[in-house]
Amino acid sequence: MRGLRPGFVTYDAAGAEVAAPHGEGPAKRQPETKTLRPPAGANVALFEEFFAGLAAMGQKWNSSDKLILSVICTDPAYHGRGIAAAMIRSVLAVADAEGVPAYLEALPLAAPLYRRLGFADVDRLECDLAKAGRQGKAVLTVMVREPGAGDV
Repeated sequence: MRGLRPGFVTYDAAGAEVAAPHGEGPAKRQPETKTLRPPAGANVALFEEFFAGLAAMGQKWNSSDKLILSVICTDPAYHGRGIAAAMIRSVLAVADAEGVPAYLEALPLAAPLYRRLGFADVDRLECDLAKAGRQGKAVLTVMVREPGAGDV
């Protein structure tokens, strides 16, 4: 990304520093690389299937070329107060300034917020909950936002 303020560092998919902006030299810290593992007692095959689905969607929609928003949560007691929108807007403003599209997979409750912020539905990832002993399907809406779209 171009034009980042001092202190921001970008990393490649392997976690290696790509560049330190503004001639700052090497980063003072490197991100930790962790392999996500299923929690104890989880259905390992289902866990692997779900995360393979996420990876496939990321590849299909070229998420590596986009700002990826991941795991944005607010306590249910604070829903509807604009907290998540405020957090996301600040990040989208940087993406807009850089001309970088954004990518995410949204739970049904959050998708309307993302649409208001300019994200468009591009795909769906469905998981059959019967494999976990429950009824119905879990659905994630894959969304992409072009720079400058929506209410930031």
